[in-house]
Amino acid sequence: GPSGSGKSTLIALLAGLDVPDEGEILVDGVVFSRLSREARAAFRRDRIAFVGQSPGLSGFLGARENVELGLALRGIGGVEAHERSNEAVAAVGLAEHASRRVDALSAGQRERVAVARALAAGPGVIVADEPTARLDMAATLALGGLFADLARGHGTTFVCATHDPVLIGLADAEVRLGS
Repeated sequence: GPSGSGKSTLIALLAGLDVPDEGEILVDGVVFSRLSREARAAFRRDRIAFVGQSPGLSGFLGARENVELGLALRGIGGVEAHERSNEAVAAVGLAEHASRRVDALSAGQRERVAVARALAAGPGVIVADEPTARLDMAATLALGGLFADLARGHGTTFVCATHDPVLIGLADAEVRLGS
């Protein structure tokens, strides 16, 4: 949908960051929107990952360290966090940049670090708000292809809010929102 059509609001509802005024949000048979704030946070921690319009990364940390930080916030540390981080960074094609500071990476690479952080958590659903907004055509194609590959390879569902025709063209399904 175009700007102002409610894409970001819908994404916030699907990610459990907000609750609807009416209706329900159902995820894996759970009426997610009826859960308390704490229960929604626990559900989200275990089953949903969110990639916002701004990747929210720590620029002075490396790519892998940013992924490990995300896991630490989910209560996952030690060897498991290190292994998951390495796998996720490799899955998004950044293994050779795993130790590189995020502030030295391109916008497309930073977006992939944010996806790696989400993927490492092992969620069934990754919700992304305008993930290609700051990317050029090549980076958009790469990120969209990555989403498709990860969905097929990991069984993860990606829900993206976008008005980017390139990303829409790579999707399995499209829902249009009007303004």
